[in-house]
Amino acid sequence: MIPNHPDSNPTAAPCVMVIFGATGDLTKRKLLPAICNLAQDNLLPQQFAIVGFATNDYTTESFRKMLGEEIPKYAAAPVDLKFWEGIAERIYYVRGDFQDTQAYQRLKDQMATGLASSSKSPSAMTWNPPGSSITN
Repeated sequence: MIPNHPDSNPTAAPCVMVIFGATGDLTKRKLLPAICNLAQDNLLPQQFAIVGFATNDYTTESFRKMLGEEIPKYAAAPVDLKFWEGIAERIYYVRGDFQDTQAYQRLKDQMATGLASSSKSPSAMTWNPPGSSITN
């Protein structure tokens, strides 16, 4: 135990992680393998979701499939298929351009959907991008 830290490996509060530019190299090479490591160490909450946001023409299903094919190439240790499926079911995709205000509304809607099974909402669930007219 670390002084002043009663639990040195706390589980995070419910949250949605948004990855902008999610179809890029950084996501499959670094971010998703790191998230898998956190999940294997039980450091992610049950109410955790990832929403990928990019301009590529993916659906949630095709995005999950692409990541499932790429993760084994970059993970430090072999990823169990059943374990990956548990993570993949919490991954979503929103297609959009950074200049498209409607894309941010779709992103906001998907963030809410990503936590729909959560028993409590994260405290920072309200988000309006600068210059948007989205209301909570």
